[in-house]
Amino acid sequence: MSDRPVVTYDDLSQRALLAIALLGVEDWRRARDLRDPNLDALVQHLWDWMTVGPRSFDEWCDWESPALEFALEPRSLFPFDMAGYWAAAGCTEAQARGLLAPLVELVDDHLFTAIDRDQLLARFKDVRRQLAVDGILFRPPTTFADSPATELDGWGRRLDDTGLRDWRSR
Repeated sequence: MSDRPVVTYDDLSQRALLAIALLGVEDWRRARDLRDPNLDALVQHLWDWMTVGPRSFDEWCDWESPALEFALEPRSLFPFDMAGYWAAAGCTEAQARGLLAPLVELVDDHLFTAIDRDQLLARFKDVRRQLAVDGILFRPPTTFADSPATELDGWGRRLDDTGLRDWRSR
């Protein structure tokens, strides 16, 4: 029997939870054969969050895209080209918003405030629930045990390009 404590999703940093969610979304996209350049750009933007520091924050924060607006604004219309890509993969507007809104909010809810762990974990569970409908399982929490919630007030350490490649390959 191991003396190491059991690691749960509750034990992970914001960046680790985001990485697990993004890997799940990438698995889901492959399973659905969803090819949407808007989604590609949004997922890349969220991965880029892992490397953002004080010098790059403004540029990262000012980024705009139809997928980001759709995810953040409940009354925004489903961009026409996105709707076509998602429909071709058998997905509805409601499914798209149900997945993208909590995925983006894993970062956006905490950009200018301290981490609210309950809110963060609720968003994470929302993404997990959306993907589970199609049988997509998240990586186990031990995959990112090296980024605990205690690290940097819950944010987790900023990654360099090598660290980001490592996380994306887990």
